[in-house]
Amino acid sequence: MTSLSSFGSELAKEIEGSGGCERAVGSTLPIYSRAVKRTLALIVCAAALPALVTGCGSSDGETASADQTPNQQARELLTNFWTQVKDAETSGLETTLDPSWQLARADGTHLSRSEYIDEVGKGKIDIVNFRFDQIDATRSESSIVVRYITTADYTLDGKKYKGTPAPYLGTFIFQDERWQMTSQANFNVPVD
Repeated sequence: MTSLSSFGSELAKEIEGSGGCERAVGSTLPIYSRAVKRTLALIVCAAALPALVTGCGSSDGETASADQTPNQQARELLTNFWTQVKDAETSGLETTLDPSWQLARADGTHLSRSEYIDEVGKGKIDIVNFRFDQIDATRSESSIVVRYITTADYTLDGKKYKGTPAPYLGTFIFQDERWQMTSQANFNVPVD
């Protein structure tokens, strides 16, 4: 949880006082508006929720991939999710995304699980390529919270998004003997 708190503090310092999407001196990451800061605060709170939930693991207390570090496990889970979206594998997403899953975007839009899977199925999300950097995951017995930087070229509802590094936040919960994603926050902005 310390890493997540540090992330929120660091990002808040970077975006403090920003009136729009600019770049901080010496930084490659954009500074976002007040609305994005509010969205970030909401996502950070939502990301902490799975760690507070008890009894979400399988009945025998089993956890998945205990031999992996949290960062390795997060990379594997994220790669699976992003590949399913890239390849428009809606049946895979039905399994990967928890029924409570939500997405929040930097522009203030949000989608439920069913809305997102529908967008993927209709080809409204077109990912050309993606790469993860700076994965920082925390894991409890039944949850993973991961903040990461993704460089991705993609189009969303006809808007091209920058292929520059952008911050993301994802949460996963272990239940029914598998990991499922419970939320995703995307802080990338479209190309003007």
